[in-house]
Amino acid sequence: MTQPTIRELAKQGDPQAIAILFNHALKPKGITTTASRLEDILSLIVEADPTPDREAIATAIHKGLTKLEVRSIRKVRLLGRQTGQQTPAWEREFILEIPEDETLEPLSERLQEPPKLDLSIEHEEEEAQTPKDGMHGVGDVVRDRYRILEQIGRGSNGITYKAEDLQTKELVAIKALSLRNMGDWKQIELFEREAKILEQLNHPAIPRYLDYFQIDTPEDRAFYIVQQLAEGQNLAKLVENGWRTNEKGVRKIAIQVLEILTYLHDLKPPVIHRDIKPHNLIYGNDGKIFLVDFGAVQDTYRSTMARGSTVVGTFGYMAPEQFQGQSVPATDLYALGATLLFLLTHRSPAELPQERLRYSFRSKVQISDNFANWLQKIVEPDLEDRFHSAKEALGTLRGRIAIGNKLRKPLSWKALVGMGVATVVIGSIINAYKWDILIRVFHTDNPLTSFCMMIEGLGYKALPKMDEKTRRLMKEYINGIGYFGYSVYEGYTSNTSCISESGDREIIQLLIDKKIDFDKDKSLFFARSIDTAKLLIEKGADVNAKANDGSTPLHVAKSLDIAKLLIEKGADVNAKANDG
Repeated sequence: MTQPTIRELAKQGDPQAIAILFNHALKPKGITTTASRLEDILSLIVEADPTPDREAIATAIHKGLTKLEVRSIRKVRLLGRQTGQQTPAWEREFILEIPEDETLEPLSERLQEPPKLDLSIEHEEEEAQTPKDGMHGVGDVVRDRYRILEQIGRGSNGITYKAEDLQTKELVAIKALSLRNMGDWKQIELFEREAKILEQLNHPAIPRYLDYFQIDTPEDRAFYIVQQLAEGQNLAKLVENGWRTNEKGVRKIAIQVLEILTYLHDLKPPVIHRDIKPHNLIYGNDGKIFLVDFGAVQDTYRSTMARGSTVVGTFGYMAPEQFQGQSVPATDLYALGATLLFLLTHRSPAELPQERLRYSFRSKVQISDNFANWLQKIVEPDLEDRFHSAKEALGTLRGRIAIGNKLRKPLSWKALVGMGVATVVIGSIINAYKWDILIRVFHTDNPLTSFCMMIEGLGYKALPKMDEKTRRLMKEYINGIGYFGYSVYEGYTSNTSCISESGDREIIQLLIDKKIDFDKDKSLFFARSIDTAKLLIEKGADVNAKANDGSTPLHVAKSLDIAKLLIEKGADVNAKANDG
């Protein structure tokens, strides 16, 4: 489907698009605007030095909106101030009424009162610098300085080009983001934040920041970040092309990345990359590693204050806390560990078998026990069990620090009773409003695999009671699939976990109605709510089933209420696991 133009978005009342068009006309006069909208009220902040004339601005804005025929806006609020000042010099409001039948006065007509503002949105075609197909082709010269040589990367937050700086004759990397091709306004914030952070960094393994600018045209706005070019190939491409390494090589890569992370995390405030993965690590011919793509970067102050921030990262390399929109320095450590597993196994960490959210990788790799223990600790799903800092992980890898205490075993229901704990509720990995991200991130050709991967996010730490929005969206997804069949997703004990982990009776019943096969001997081990347990027992689940370690559902009951239900239904309170 064709993306709407900036003009079309502005006509629909989009405040960002309106501001872009006004800025295109006013910026040559030294005047800039920012816009926001609440229902049918448009608010515009107009800045200039000196303060812009109130009536001239009001007349120009009114004519511009009238020419665009922005019918969804009823009232316009203007606030004028001097550039760089927070206190407004004046305010102005007017009602926007678009004539239905009159011939609209051309916008190109200049205002009579000073300053004369040309708000014409119609410009000659040759003036436009619209990139080809939304961005650039080989040979294009950007900003009369950077000649595009080739496209070297494309992601959700921009396209990266290799280019030549015509002034310095150096090779550079240019990351470009087109507003016209953008799917989410949040991308602008991430892009601008990336530029701001890069400008502050100074590390030999992080390509040097060179420039940031934007180019406005009547139909688009394009944003650009220019950096030193990191020569080499990313680790993902190397592995795809058959490159292999061993424990020694992986250790060398780990040490280099940990040194970079130590630098980033020691900054004030600490900088968290949030998207460490093979694609973002460039391997030079001399074995030197460069860390690139700071598009997901976050500082800890913002991460702490903005709990509802957008979930960013790459599935398979994201730590559990990242699905909540929360990141800490140890989040980057988890992603590094997942990257190292990829280098050793040549497969995405998401494809590795798991046990209680922990990667079971030891049988898949040929490494020393010491390094395996280190890897296990850096990818621990629980922050308390993971390395707390890059310094700690680096010191341990170099043998200067001993690996900490053994991992804690999950508490049994008996221990919980002794502690007086009535229920156990582990926090949700993904909030309901993140569902659209889940659908996109976890989509595969196998519908059951997609669902199981979503349960990976919603399941092990699912809400015991889904909110109505989550329930509705999940039902729509399941009903839209039709018949799931009996396929099994690798890494799960059986489809049972997918059924049980959803934690909602209505959803589980719907899945069972879709003929999903579930193991009656294992289903209760995954039940996360009392309603789930009741339904599974009704469907024939065995309350005294034994796992490989001899444990029963009673040993791993997720709450006291579930434990009581199991006992009522005949669970053996004297049953013992193999370890006693």
